[in-house]
Amino acid sequence: MELSLINRLFGFSVCVFSTATMLAQETGAEVAGRKLLDPKRSFGFEFDPGHVSLVRNQYVAVRDSQGKHVVGRLFCRSGDNFGVVLLPSGELNAYAIADLQITDQKFKPLTPLQLGNVIRTGDLARFNVKASKNYVFIYNTSEGFFEVTKQILESMLAGMRRKLRDDGFDIHEPEVPFAVIMFANREQFQAYSRQLTGNESIPDGILAYYNMVTNHIVLYEPASSLNTSIDVVRGRALSTIAHEGAHQILHNIGIQQRLSMWPMWISEGLAEYYAPTSFGKKFRWKGAGVINDLRMFELEHYLQSRELLGLDGSTILDSVGAARLDSTGYATAWSIVHYLAEKQPENLNRYIRYLSQLGPFYGMASHGSVVEENLEHFRQFFGEDLIETEANLISHLKSQVYHSPLAFRPHFVTTVVFKDDGGEVKKKGCIYFQRNHAEDWARAFYNSLQPSQRESAQFETVGFNTRDQAARHLYLFLK
Repeated sequence: MELSLINRLFGFSVCVFSTATMLAQETGAEVAGRKLLDPKRSFGFEFDPGHVSLVRNQYVAVRDSQGKHVVGRLFCRSGDNFGVVLLPSGELNAYAIADLQITDQKFKPLTPLQLGNVIRTGDLARFNVKASKNYVFIYNTSEGFFEVTKQILESMLAGMRRKLRDDGFDIHEPEVPFAVIMFANREQFQAYSRQLTGNESIPDGILAYYNMVTNHIVLYEPASSLNTSIDVVRGRALSTIAHEGAHQILHNIGIQQRLSMWPMWISEGLAEYYAPTSFGKKFRWKGAGVINDLRMFELEHYLQSRELLGLDGSTILDSVGAARLDSTGYATAWSIVHYLAEKQPENLNRYIRYLSQLGPFYGMASHGSVVEENLEHFRQFFGEDLIETEANLISHLKSQVYHSPLAFRPHFVTTVVFKDDGGEVKKKGCIYFQRNHAEDWARAFYNSLQPSQRESAQFETVGFNTRDQAARHLYLFLK
């Protein structure tokens, strides 16, 4: 998603109110390389950046976005002129400090059902509203899609909190309820999102997002296509929804401060780490840290290609240093977090605590393609030798067992027989979901051979109805 589009997803109008003395605390001073973010460019706030500080236990009387008088909690202030207030709806809104009025009244968040009824207006007026302890769902999707989404998100909240506590993190209860707005199709999703993006369309392939300003997840129910079964389509959709749900949870229980910007690789990789879902007839959340089958499937071609090209640390460099990630980048970020959680858990948890110090409007953002501070921090926390880390990462991934989400679709096996320099016959092979990937592997393997070995090399690519059939063929070939 382009930066300009992300910014407008976070946008909202500025309201004005009255001021008083406040207790403020600077955050993130200990995070080396942190940068003060532009409130407008990064989140859509219409005020100039200033010295940003968190404010503790200060409550203010304001008007919310509907013009209703409410008591909010002062979230942070920027310079001497503006403050950001947490409203009872969970939305963050900006107000002029000069008109802020402190009140002795306590901040009282809306209940999930109250929040749902506030959101269900305008184009959403005829949507269903169903609430649980922590979530409210405003939806016009099928009941089946709503039920599985609800089950995944609610089980994630309990499971993530349990895992984080077990890892020694000091987390707290969500202060406000979580809203999930669910549309029956992409057209409705686009129309709603255009209201936040200045009439700019959401790019293809994005079917859900978490808005850290409104605190909402917005998504749509995908339809099946001629080339992909509805189970696969929904499986991918629910994996994305779980990913956005992880972002929402991490921003509301004391791990990641709302309006802060972490390095892309850890922000997205951590969400993927907490968001693995199962494929098949029973969609469910698998549990924090369990193998993410979808991401392992995406990495299959990449990992086999990396081994043939030789290890040079670029897997770490390209992911950790990236200011933006593509789909493979998300998968690689997940793999790095999974590896670190298994092999360097104390260092990973120490790094997450370090980043948790980043307060509102601070982050590691870069307008270029590479963020050098991210690489410096990675070396500091996880080791200087990126080639060794890459080798250990690939070895770790190769040892993991996963279930392909497309196991019952056709797969292709490419095999090669060749003689080494001593004349001994050698065999190699691989399995891919797509023929072109199998053929790409064959070309890369051929190029990796010595000239004398290429003369004897014989390649063959064969298709099979399922992955198991392909695996059986490769096993017998290599035996």
